[in-house]
Amino acid sequence: MHPRIEADLLVEVGDRAINQARTEAEVLAHLAVLYPFIELPDLVVADPDRLTRALILAINVGTRYGVLGAPLPVESLGTTPEDQLNALAEMQVEARDQTGRMLLSAPGRTILGHPLRSVLWLLAQGERFQPGDLISLGAFGPLLTPKTGMTVTVSYRGLPGDPAVSVGFE
Repeated sequence: MHPRIEADLLVEVGDRAINQARTEAEVLAHLAVLYPFIELPDLVVADPDRLTRALILAINVGTRYGVLGAPLPVESLGTTPEDQLNALAEMQVEARDQTGRMLLSAPGRTILGHPLRSVLWLLAQGERFQPGDLISLGAFGPLLTPKTGMTVTVSYRGLPGDPAVSVGFE
């Protein structure tokens, strides 16, 4: 196995009407909260570029563990849906190590032009969601390789309070 670190973001489904969403605004209207999230996948190949769609599905996207941050209510992102959508697109997702060295920096729009488009993509693939389901929006930037003694903190600059989540490796 080849462990990795992925700067991610989870959304929690608020109601079943999300299954009829056709726009980012419609997805947003049916979310309960967002969670800063670090996914810890184990890949079966050393070079992630060699993963095919079939292999990714066969290994359940390589998901093994994850670190969940504090919930962030959708309403806290702004006073209007447009403000909330802009906050997600414009946020800057940063990963730093324990010395403060920048490991990655990417805007919210890195994921398909807007992070909520990944939910629309899943819906287009036939996925259906229930209230309380957690949906991973995907990777903000390249996967990182953990090292013994390393701590990684992922921050979401531009979201209220600049939320962050951290993970350490022994």
